[in-house]
Amino acid sequence: MSTRRLTTILGSTTLACAVLLGGATASSAQTPTARYEVEFEGNWSAVTHPTDYPTGGHFSPLVGALHNAGVDFWESGALASPGIKAMAEMGMTTPLDVEIDAAIAAGTAGQPVFGPGVDGTATEVVNFTATTAHPQLTLVTMVAPSPDWFVGVGGVDLIQNGDWVNELVIDLFAWDAGTDSGASFLSPDEVTVPPDPISLLTGGPPTPGVRMARLTITRLDTPPVCDVEMSQTSYADGELVEISAWTVSNPGVLPIATELKMWARIVGDEPYGLSSLGADGSLVIDAGASVDVGTVPLFTVSPAIPISAWEVGCRLMDPATGEERNLDLAPFVIDP
Repeated sequence: MSTRRLTTILGSTTLACAVLLGGATASSAQTPTARYEVEFEGNWSAVTHPTDYPTGGHFSPLVGALHNAGVDFWESGALASPGIKAMAEMGMTTPLDVEIDAAIAAGTAGQPVFGPGVDGTATEVVNFTATTAHPQLTLVTMVAPSPDWFVGVGGVDLIQNGDWVNELVIDLFAWDAGTDSGASFLSPDEVTVPPDPISLLTGGPPTPGVRMARLTITRLDTPPVCDVEMSQTSYADGELVEISAWTVSNPGVLPIATELKMWARIVGDEPYGLSSLGADGSLVIDAGASVDVGTVPLFTVSPAIPISAWEVGCRLMDPATGEERNLDLAPFVIDP
C-alpha cells in the first residue's frame, strides 16, 4: 500500500505530544558502550573504626581496570599478585598498572581506571566508559597506613539481566592481601612466608561489620524508553484501532535530549509518520521522568482497510548522531 493511500486511511491523525513530553521504567536494548560515574566515599575515622585508629588515615590512589571474565586481578582465596601486594602494602599503582597493560595487550582488559587518593572520610569521583567486550570493573585502594589491607571490588559485572545496570551501591570492607602478618594499622613490616590467600579481614582492628568505604556506580547515559501498546491484537470491520498506552520515560540520572519518531504501517510497507519530534535536540526528558501520553485513536476498520498484519512503532534516537536508542513495535492484525 502506498504512503498516500495510508495517509488517506489515517486522515489527519498526528500525535501532538510535544508539550506532554517536554517535562518527561523499562529495560532498554543493550548498547555497545555505557558511560559510568564511580563515587568512592570513605567511612574510615576514629568514630567508625576507633580501635588503633592512626592519625592521618587515608586511602591510596585508586587503580583498576575494565575487563572481561578472561582475567582476574584479584579474588578471595587467591594469592595476591605483585601488583596487588604493592598496592596493599605501599599504596602503589605499579606494578598493578603493568599487569593491567598486559591484560589489555592480551585482549582481556579494555582500559585502566585511575583516581586520586582520598582522606578517610572524603569522596572522590571517577568516570569511565565500559564496553560489551570489557563489561567488568576492578578497582582497589590501600587502607593506609596498614600492613597489607585494602578495599575494593574485583570483576563487578556492569551487565546484568542482559542490560547495563543503572546503579550499583557496594559497601566495602577491608581485605587482607596475605603478604604481611602485621596485626594493627601501624605494625612494623612482617613478611608472611609463605603468603596467605587474600581474605576478608574479620578480626579487626577495623570494626567488624562496619564498612570502611562505599562505591556507588551510576550510569550516566541510560537510554530513554518508549513503550507502546495496542488496545487489541486484532480488529474487525467497524472496530476502532487505537493505541491504548504510550509511555516515554527516562530511567537515567541525567536529563537527556532525544528524537522521537512514531509511525503506523502495514508490515513490509512504507510507514506513515504519526509523530516526529526533537530532531533539533529540543525534546529533553527529565531524569527519572515518565509520561503516559494515554489513549490515541488511529482509525476505524472499514472495507477500505486492507486485511493484513500491521504495526505501530516508536523509535527514540540520539538527535546529534541519529543512533537508535530504543525501539518498540506493537503488532496487530486487521481481520476479515
